[in-house]
Amino acid sequence: MTRKQQISPWVRQLGRSQLAIAERWRHRAAASSDCFARFYFGFTGFNALFFFWAEAERYQAEAHRRPVEREQIEWLIRTFSTKDSSHALADAQEAVRYFSERRAIQRMDRRQAENPHDGDPMEGGRLKEALADTHAPAKDRLVALARIIYLVRNNLVHGSKLESGDDEEVVEHAAKGLMAILDHAIPHTSGRLGVAPA
Repeated sequence: MTRKQQISPWVRQLGRSQLAIAERWRHRAAASSDCFARFYFGFTGFNALFFFWAEAERYQAEAHRRPVEREQIEWLIRTFSTKDSSHALADAQEAVRYFSERRAIQRMDRRQAENPHDGDPMEGGRLKEALADTHAPAKDRLVALARIIYLVRNNLVHGSKLESGDDEEVVEHAAKGLMAILDHAIPHTSGRLGVAPA
């Protein structure tokens, strides 16, 4: 989906629906004082958009395989212009700094029964390095931030986060980064669809 005139009616209909979902969840996230609620609500809106972009690309390419979520997230970010990527990264600066400096987010779905507090840091470590590389293109760093947020989401949804301490700090910063990305993804999507945001 590279130009507005190439968007099929089916893709446009799906996009409008997903955009409305994203806008509603983004509004609910912004209204919440609970960082865990902000994160859940914000990610739900983000999910609506990255699902749409992946489906649009798949439809245009007549591909049969549905990409996994981490690929869908990357596809959405890769549709941003260099300028939009730079602005989103700047707006997410607090989260960028936090996740660049703290220890890597671990994949807690790979923890062992004998050591339930430690997961696999490999993927998170690679993403942390990519995010912290100030010489890398803004789009690559924004993809890294979005993928780190996705790791936090998976850890939270699959039951490995507490509602206090370090876990709360991680979620608070992930929510800030997520909202910055969502604040750019919504007008970006509405612009590409040729519809006014709510």
